[in-house]
Amino acid sequence: MNNYSQAREEYNKFIQRSGSFNEKYAGYLSIALSYLYENKPEESLKQIKDLARLSKEKNENYHFLSNLGYEAAILCEFGKPNEGLLKYLEMEKLIASEKLSQRERDRLLLYMNNNLAYAYAINNDFLKAYEKAELFKQDI
Repeated sequence: MNNYSQAREEYNKFIQRSGSFNEKYAGYLSIALSYLYENKPEESLKQIKDLARLSKEKNENYHFLSNLGYEAAILCEFGKPNEGLLKYLEMEKLIASEKLSQRERDRLLLYMNNNLAYAYAINNDFLKAYEKAELFKQDI
């Protein structure tokens, strides 16, 4: 049997020992993902939102935007596809306005059309899904 509570305790120990924000971020994200393995999306979303706030406070805009993407995916997969689509659209707008390196911006934008194709498809808007999928094909 899987013991996700114990795993979260270990992740918390890792976070306490970690020096860099990126290490701490990885630990917090692992905690959020552990809740998904237990089919507890609300707990996972809470962790993701907390992590987004922390990322924003630390001016880690790339991680902040990545969290919006994680939140969108969770919403889409766990019965709230319209909310997920709206979160992806919010993320897309913020990518243009947040302070990011060009490399970070390009990396986030590379998968944006793919994410939007998925979100439109799960919302049964297949024309927009197809359009975004075609754009993603050009990106890769």
